Amino acid sequence: MISILCLLVLMAHTSAMKQGSFRIRIYEREDFHGQMMEFTEDSPHVFERFHHHEIHSADAQNGDWVFYEGPNYRGRQYYLRPGKYRRHSNWGATSPRIGSIRANVTYTKATKP
Repeated sequence: MISILCLLVLMAHTSAMKQGSFRIRIYEREDFHGQMMEFTEDSPHVFERFHHHEIHSADAQNGDWVFYEGPNYRGRQYYLRPGKYRRHSNWGATSPRIGSIRANVTYTKATKP
């Protein structure tokens, strides 16, 4: 019974809120050249929408993002804060191959009215 009560108290005082909007543009070539696609939400299979297995540059306009080497959020992860990334090495990757991307949601503690 105590664990259920603790859970209810935790739920009452903490809420997950998505902070701001998310927007990132990815490019098939370095320096923001070639085909571009804009994402505003998670994509477990980038290739299905972008039709390229490699992302050579990115412009994270709103929110923080995580790139994953493989589809379904698997493999090495690369954390991108808002900013311009002219080549894949700028986000710390040794290869431009990206399989999935996810907006990094920030959780905050709810305030009392």
